[in-house]
This record gives sequence, C-alpha cells and structure tokens, in this order.
Amino acid sequence: MAFTAKTWRDYPAGNTPITASELNRIEQGIKTADTTANNAATKAQLTTTNNSISALNETILAGRPVLAKWDLTATTLAANSTTIIPAGTPAAPCTLSGTGFVVPASAKFAICTAYVYIGTGNSARAFVEIVNSRTDNYTLGSSQILARATAYAEDRATLTWIGLPDSVYQVRAFRTTAGSALGQIRVLVFPA
Repeated sequence: MAFTAKTWRDYPAGNTPITASELNRIEQGIKTADTTANNAATKAQLTTTNNSISALNETILAGRPVLAKWDLTATTLAANSTTIIPAGTPAAPCTLSGTGFVVPASAKFAICTAYVYIGTGNSARAFVEIVNSRTDNYTLGSSQILARATAYAEDRATLTWIGLPDSVYQVRAFRTTAGSALGQIRVLVFPA
C-alpha cells in the first residue's frame, strides 16, 4: 500500500494533532520504505548482472553456433519391441557412428532435438527415447536413456537434450502394434 504524505500545520489553526495513531502511521511508512530499499537491487548490482549476462552470451556465441538438421531413416517397428531408428545421414558438423549420430569433439556443447512421428493407430501405445550409446560416458552399462516421450494415436514426439562433445546419440522407439516411425534431428552445435 502506498504511503500518503500529510501536510502538517502549527496549532491551533492547523487542526493536525500529533496522536499515537498518526505516529504509528509514520513509523509504518518508514518501515515499509526501509524494507523496500533493502530488498531492491542497486543500480551497481544490476549493472554487474547485466555485464555478466552479456559476457556469457558473447562467450557462448563467439564460435558462431552451427545448426545441423537431417532426416531419420524411416523405420518399420515390430510389435512390442524397442527398435533403433537409424540416424540417417547427419549434416555437418555432426557425424554418423553406427546407427547414432555424434556431437563433434570440437563442440562446447550442443542443443539436440528429435522430432519423431509414430503412426500408432487408435489403440496402439508407443514411446520414443534418446539414448547415449557410449559406454565410456556412464558406468551403468552400454547405454543411458536421456529423454523419453509417450505417443498415442498418431502422435509426434519431440525430445530435446544437451549433447556433450564426442558423444553418440541414438533414437529408439517402441510401440504395442507393428507400424512405422520417421522423423528429423536438429542439433545446434556451439563450437569451443
């Protein structure tokens, strides 16, 4: 609530008596102003924050991010089984490794997105997942699921994750009935 200033006048014609109620109103106004001032960021703090954000943006964008996009290989999915959807032919700077694609070793990181269409039909259930298939990245085994989306009745799944340099990623799909899957990969690579 905003503080409303009062114009004080000398007694007796001023008709502005000093009362406990009036003094408490003034005290509360001072307390509110003090709290607001203490919680507000100073101009120097805002300048420092803005400079840090600008420096981070310059660092990330200095290497000119590169967008690579390509189609996944259209794949037939067997009923009740998980199938790898081959990566197709990755666009530079990404490369192919088996049925997956590789974020280049020269990258700081990459923002990866897989758009996958699974023709599920009305009664089928399905999911799409992204797997890091490099055994040296994890101690849990030969692959690590990074993202998973569920698809129902002609759904399209979109999965986004942060890609690490020199890591291999695969797209896998599962459905309860036989059918097909196709899609596209987009990778925004931030060079080191």
